[in-house]
Amino acid sequence: MKTLVELLNKTYDQKLENHKEYKKTLKEMKNFLTENKVTCSKSDDIDCIHYEIYVSSIKNKQHFEEVFFDTYVKMYDYWYDLTYKERKQQMNVDIDACKQDMKHFMYEEEEIFMPCFDSRMNHLYNTEIVLLDLKQYHTFIRDFEKEIKDDLYGVLPYENGFTSTQVYAQMGDSFVVYQPMVHRFYCFLHGHYTSSLSLDPKMQNIDEKELRMAAMLFLLGREEDLAQMLIESTLIPDKMKKKISKLLEKQAKRNKNNT
Repeated sequence: MKTLVELLNKTYDQKLENHKEYKKTLKEMKNFLTENKVTCSKSDDIDCIHYEIYVSSIKNKQHFEEVFFDTYVKMYDYWYDLTYKERKQQMNVDIDACKQDMKHFMYEEEEIFMPCFDSRMNHLYNTEIVLLDLKQYHTFIRDFEKEIKDDLYGVLPYENGFTSTQVYAQMGDSFVVYQPMVHRFYCFLHGHYTSSLSLDPKMQNIDEKELRMAAMLFLLGREEDLAQMLIESTLIPDKMKKKISKLLEKQAKRNKNNT
C-alpha cells in the first residue's frame, strides 16, 4: 500500500533543478565548481544542496588564499628573513581581519569556514595558512576535490547560512531542513540524508508553526499523526486532504483485518 510520503512525493514531484528561480543558481554553481575542477554531474535535490555548501566553502577558501598571497607579496622583501613564528604572526593579523565578514560556525573548538572540508584543513586555513608557502601544501590551492566530503558537521552548515534551506526540526544529531522554493522537507538521520517529504508548492500564506510541527512528525517517523495533522492544516489543498483521508481509511481497515 502506498505510504503518505510516497503519495505526497509522487504528487508534488518538481525537482529543485527544474524550479524556475533555482535554475540560474544551479547553472552558476556548476560553472563555478567546474572551473575549480570539482565534479558536479548529478542534480538531485540533495546534490544541489551539497553544491551550495561546496560553493560557499570554496569561496571562503579563495578569500583566505587572496589574503595570503596579498600579504605574502607585501612581505616578500623580508619574508625569508623572518622565522616561521614571525611570518605566522604577521600573516594571521590579516587573516583574522578577513574572517570578520565570513560566515562560519564553531565545531569542537575549531572555527569552520569551509564545511565541505574537514577540521584539519579548516585549521590550516584559519591558523596555519602561512604553510601554503611550502610546496607540499600547494595541492590544497589548485587540486582539492579529493578533500571534499559531505555531512561532516551535521546540522551546523544548515543553521549557519551555507545552504538555501532552513532547519525546521531537530532531535540530537538528526534533523529536518525545509527548502521554501519547492516546499520540501529533507530528513537527515544521525547527520546523513535519508528521505524527503514534498508539500504543494502552490500553497501560499503557509503557517510557520504548522510547518515546524509537520517537520518534527516527519523526523519522528510518526506518519499517521503527520497525515492527520496535514488534513487539519493549511499546508495542502482540500483535494490532497481527501486522498490522505482515504489512505488513512485503507490503513485502518488493513490494520483491523490483521488483528
